[in-house]
Amino acid sequence: MKKGSRYHDWYGKPVGSELTAERTLTCFTTGEEKDFTVTLIYDPGTDTISSGYVTWHRPNSASNACLPLPSGLTAWWPGDGDASELVSGRDGEFKDNATVGSGLVDLAFKLDGDSDFIEVPDSAGLNFGPLDFTVELWVNFTDTEGEQVLIEKWIQGDSIVDGWTLTKQENNVLRLAMEKEDGTEVDLDSDPLEIQPGIWYLFAATRQGSRFKLYMNGEVVAEKDLFLVSDLNTPTSLKFGHRGEPDNRGFFLNGRIDEVKLYIGTALSGDQLQAIYAAGSAGNCKNVIPPRLDLRVNYGNYEWVEAFYEAGHTVKIKVTESDGVTIKATAEMFTEDRGDGVPAFGTQVEDWNPYFPDIQPNDWVFAEVDNGATAHVKIGEITGEINTGDDFIQGTIFAPWFYNEEVLVECHLWISPEPDMKYDHIIPNGSDQYFCSWADEFDLQTGWNIGPSYYGPDGHWVANGIFAP
Repeated sequence: MKKGSRYHDWYGKPVGSELTAERTLTCFTTGEEKDFTVTLIYDPGTDTISSGYVTWHRPNSASNACLPLPSGLTAWWPGDGDASELVSGRDGEFKDNATVGSGLVDLAFKLDGDSDFIEVPDSAGLNFGPLDFTVELWVNFTDTEGEQVLIEKWIQGDSIVDGWTLTKQENNVLRLAMEKEDGTEVDLDSDPLEIQPGIWYLFAATRQGSRFKLYMNGEVVAEKDLFLVSDLNTPTSLKFGHRGEPDNRGFFLNGRIDEVKLYIGTALSGDQLQAIYAAGSAGNCKNVIPPRLDLRVNYGNYEWVEAFYEAGHTVKIKVTESDGVTIKATAEMFTEDRGDGVPAFGTQVEDWNPYFPDIQPNDWVFAEVDNGATAHVKIGEITGEINTGDDFIQGTIFAPWFYNEEVLVECHLWISPEPDMKYDHIIPNGSDQYFCSWADEFDLQTGWNIGPSYYGPDGHWVANGIFAP
């Protein structure tokens, strides 16, 4: 294509024949594959290229091979044509005129800076709580004017805030704003950064204990110990490129967002983030995402931790206090067929080190598979009163981190042979009651063990064991 030309060939077809939308031409420089791309905007009204911009990439290795995923990935929105999430199906939605365009790794979310954004519905499985975390995404700004939200799960009140937000401030400062224990805001700010339109930047925020860090292109640009930041849960949606709570406050991002990832329970290292940056347009490998791990935890009588999972893997399990840090016990298990044709693992009393953890409400249970899959579950409090005269159990579940999300309650009558379960649905707020009855089916006996349990919105199962009086 000649500079200033009105016509050019696109795979042998002149402008005006089939070129009706944005097209991307990948160019090469000697010795460095995919050094930059040129995006051309065609105006069919004048049959001309109306505008264009260059997107510069970090050169990849000669093999251009994708980078294996770090362990601990919780959610991944690659932006490759839609807002699908690859790990657990927490798909996003395009808002206003948000769409996709050419990205660093395949396609990317394309936002116009006016009213476009991507929204992922609220889910307890996307809340950070007090745990370590990593937020990581590529951004290419069309312009850098004003404050622009990169990604957030945040409610901005006049004096009280809730959650967290990662933004580019008006002076190109990268800011991670978070909620402190008293509900007020605390900020971690970088110095003003050299951010230019048309260039892909890798931004990341991590937490490891009380230490918070901000990264650009794999390099630390801010870090600080923030001891008054504890629980970052919030009952609002996750948004890319917009602030919308408690009202439509804007701060829309003008540009493109690619490869959005969350690691909940894991703080990636600087070396890992530098490797992602160095991989550039090769990206992380999408064809080797490990199967999701959903835990089953019984903290009542005969407590255990188990999961149904493909055979042949080693699984490391950790139980902590409510802070998510103080370790009570660990175990190492192996997934295998336990005789029923379903591969799984399950702990016994003797599996724990240094001793039996005595799991309690508000404790955390973590698991990591040798293929990189991870899971974590906070234990809700399950109460129950058994009426042996009328043959029922009723009680409550207190798991306030689910906010107003309903949970499925299962009531197991643990006798042999075990009869069909009874079901209910309640809000786990500690006052809404479940009710399970075996009237006209079983005469509940003193000493029988009943296991009320719930499936949380995060996909994990928690049970208690209660003996009939």
